[in-house]
Amino acid sequence: MSVTQQIYRTFTKTHGLTIRTDASRYLQSTLSELGLAPSDIPSWLDALALLWIKREASGSIVELESLKVLISTLQQTQQVTGGLPEIRPSDSALGSDLPTQLRTQVDIRDHFHPIDAFSIPRWKYDALRKTFVSYPHTPKLLGTAETKAQVFQDRYDLVRQRLLRNEHFVPSTFTNEGDDEPNYCRLDTIEALQGRDDESFMLLGMLSQLEEGVLSLEDRHQSVKLDLSEMTLSNQSSGLFTENCLVLVEGVYQDNMFRVKALGLPPAEPARITYGHFPKTNFFGGPPSLQDRLVLQQIQDDHPDASLVILSDVWLDQPAVLDKLKTMFQGFEALPSVPLAFVLMGDFSSVPFIPSQDHTRAYKRHFDQLATLIQSFKRLVHNCYFLFVPGANDPWVSDLLPRPAIPKFFTATLTSKIARARFLSNPCRLRYCNRDVVIFRHDLMNKLRRNCIVVPSDEHGKDMKHHLVRTLIDQSHLCPLPLRVAPVYWAFDHALRLYPIPDTLILADKYDAYSVEYEGCCCINPGSFATNDFSFYVHYLNRNQAQFSAIPK
Repeated sequence: MSVTQQIYRTFTKTHGLTIRTDASRYLQSTLSELGLAPSDIPSWLDALALLWIKREASGSIVELESLKVLISTLQQTQQVTGGLPEIRPSDSALGSDLPTQLRTQVDIRDHFHPIDAFSIPRWKYDALRKTFVSYPHTPKLLGTAETKAQVFQDRYDLVRQRLLRNEHFVPSTFTNEGDDEPNYCRLDTIEALQGRDDESFMLLGMLSQLEEGVLSLEDRHQSVKLDLSEMTLSNQSSGLFTENCLVLVEGVYQDNMFRVKALGLPPAEPARITYGHFPKTNFFGGPPSLQDRLVLQQIQDDHPDASLVILSDVWLDQPAVLDKLKTMFQGFEALPSVPLAFVLMGDFSSVPFIPSQDHTRAYKRHFDQLATLIQSFKRLVHNCYFLFVPGANDPWVSDLLPRPAIPKFFTATLTSKIARARFLSNPCRLRYCNRDVVIFRHDLMNKLRRNCIVVPSDEHGKDMKHHLVRTLIDQSHLCPLPLRVAPVYWAFDHALRLYPIPDTLILADKYDAYSVEYEGCCCINPGSFATNDFSFYVHYLNRNQAQFSAIPK
């Protein structure tokens, strides 16, 4: 029996797995390199298939990339112990702990994955099955009118399913005898208002202006006009309320008008609860990890200094900026432990890019100069990632989100000289072991404040940065603004979701630098490097803490 037939028999016939053709070829190549005796191949394949099944997020389809990760982990064990390791489903190299020898061999860069927005899987909530299902078709940049409508339906469905699990919206199993009042917040639809004047309701819907100057609330099927005249700031939660924002309203229905008594954002759901309900769903994107979370946590704990250096508005056309970058690189080069990655965000020029010959040459030249500068720091080049995220005025200039990475024409020299340079979309994501990081370069503060249709409350003395952070996380979305203000590729709106809540949210903005924690998420705005005294943040991934830094003038 050929090796191909043995692979098919073991994976498909014996264990019910579907192995892709390219994965099967890779497995044949691996077996050839290992030089196993023909009599040992069946038992080795059987043990490998059992290991695949044991992995939490593997699934029944054996993909090439996931198989590579599994075999790579086994080969690491082989390098430490010598010879071919005995593969068992309980192998400690893949179980709940790492062998002491193997810990010293771990390269944390193998557990660091930059994720482009256009590769993030697209999920929608199926209310009948009470789970998330993937869209059957590959999304296209130019969507249909149906795709546009689906954007708001998906946002609504995501928040509603999350809300109905919240303890305040779940009926208690035990009630007091004779208690006529419900012991939970009952969520109604707008359709339920009909014929029920003078009754109190709580509704979830999207704020909109279907008629100019008239505020309305929309859910999946209907809309109702809102009257906010009787609402006071004391009955309003913190947050920035704009059109297209999903809100909870409580009030009374009278004369075809919903008279609002209280207004608030739907409470966020901690990530652990989300993953507890949907453990098999890869919301975040990137390659599935075949290692236990305990193993990844151990790797995190063994590298407490793993960090990101975060900068925004890195104007490469300004000599002072390049000079301060050099000073910064010199400082990190001299440290005992260098950062895992430098995150450099646009704009990368002090003037907006114009598609002309002069601008094109100058823009490319600035990245070439940066490549030469970085090359002079050998430790950083060898050990660190350099991640580049475009701003609004970088090529090609467009208001649509998500923004593609800067074209290769401008970056070819840098990527050829710096092996770990990555040019990413805006927004983008990073995964490091068990840490999820979302990066977004957008001047959100000014846009949200300009488009507020309800004056923010001063609840508990919260300042604007707390209002902003709470709005985004409670909305489960990076940009809850009308499409005319912040246009989005309809089929890629899911790339702007904040669900589940990430561990770290980097919101690069021209607003003052800050670091805020909300619902377990560390939210960081590094401010403008070029205009804010060359300030930046260092984020320690294991501790999920941020440290403000600045380069002296």
